[in-house]
Amino acid sequence: MKNIKRIGDLLQILQSIDDQWEIKFLNENQKLEEELDREISQLLGILRQELKTEEPEAVQEVLQSMGMREATVAKLIEKGVDMLWFYQKLSVLRELEDKDDKSLKGLLSTIYSMRVVRFEPGYLDRLANERYDKKALLDIAACVANLTDYYVARSYTRRAIIKDLEDESGLSSENCEYWAELIEQNFLVLKMNYIISELQGMKGLLKSRS
Repeated sequence: MKNIKRIGDLLQILQSIDDQWEIKFLNENQKLEEELDREISQLLGILRQELKTEEPEAVQEVLQSMGMREATVAKLIEKGVDMLWFYQKLSVLRELEDKDDKSLKGLLSTIYSMRVVRFEPGYLDRLANERYDKKALLDIAACVANLTDYYVARSYTRRAIIKDLEDESGLSSENCEYWAELIEQNFLVLKMNYIISELQGMKGLLKSRS
């Protein structure tokens, strides 16, 4: 593990803030103090990065050697793994990048043109049958759509999108730049699609309450 010292330093900080921090962290019904919550979030962020390359069991062993309760370690690992949901689902893209960079870009372009920006029913199903595992492809398309909605809703800049994609997907800077450019080229349409989707959701909610 690359960040053992940083993890140790954070544990000391947490202990100095509140020597009962583990009990509070394990109590789902207790709201954490702002300072404690901030340091635990930093710890989870570091563990998330470690879990990209290390097995949960290996990280768990290191944390337990630092004197934490078994329940605390288990909860930290669980949260760290949960934070890698996009990273794990997008593993197929990283595998494709290693094999054929051009195919990766082609797949991203297809997902945007046939699923995110516009929609052609059945297209991804046919593509999956021809080239990819269907479930994996549909998971990737859903991840791409969700990440795109997140960036568009918050009006992320191109640079901010690239930085986040590098973290969430694990793809190279070049391919994250290509991905970000697909969003940039269609930003206005994507923004309009997002607004319409939100309005439809609000309409449905109001209808259910009437």
